[in-house]
Amino acid sequence: TDETLKNEEERKWDEAMHQALSIAKAEGKVPGQVREMVQDAHTSTVDWRTLLRRYMVDAVKRDYSWSVPNRRFIDGGLYMPSIRSEGIESIAVIIDTSGSIWCRPKILEAFWSEVRRIMLEIQPQEVIVLQVDTRLQDVAEYSGSDLPDGIELKGGGGTDFRPGFEWLEEQGKQPGVCLYLTDMECSSYPETEPSGSVAWINWGDVPDDWNREPWGERIDMDGL
Repeated sequence: TDETLKNEEERKWDEAMHQALSIAKAEGKVPGQVREMVQDAHTSTVDWRTLLRRYMVDAVKRDYSWSVPNRRFIDGGLYMPSIRSEGIESIAVIIDTSGSIWCRPKILEAFWSEVRRIMLEIQPQEVIVLQVDTRLQDVAEYSGSDLPDGIELKGGGGTDFRPGFEWLEEQGKQPGVCLYLTDMECSSYPETEPSGSVAWINWGDVPDDWNREPWGERIDMDGL
């Protein structure tokens, strides 16, 4: 629809501005007034997909190449550099497969679609996908370029945030980034914060004091 196309174009422009600002800041070439203007622009249109991509790009060591343009922006007439990650070996994706998500298949579809798109661009060597309710239900390992089209859910019980992180530690896995898809209806967090970056991709209500994340960054999936 026209509205969908409009929203997509606004999202692309917002990503392009954020990327250009990041490059300019790294080179020390952006005046303070310009920085504030770019940061304020389109704030009302930034959705969770854009925030997730920003988080992933900022979480990995990256290199911008103007010689290889970013194909995502070419169709819109924007010539932006491509992003090449250096040394990002492992990313973990933990999916809360408690009973609530089984009634909301579009949540998982939207999340997984965006994860696949980002991984194709970042190209980590390893993507570890864990399905967890109150215990570990499934483990699958992929490269950044061979993620499946969809995820077959396993679980359906309650929620506990600890088993996934415990498995990673027991196996000696040290992902640089961990994405945790959940509705945040749980207060059983690991006592120790993992060494890598953690983003809670929240499709539920904004957490209260009893279940608010003690560490990491939360990205709320508004509008789903």
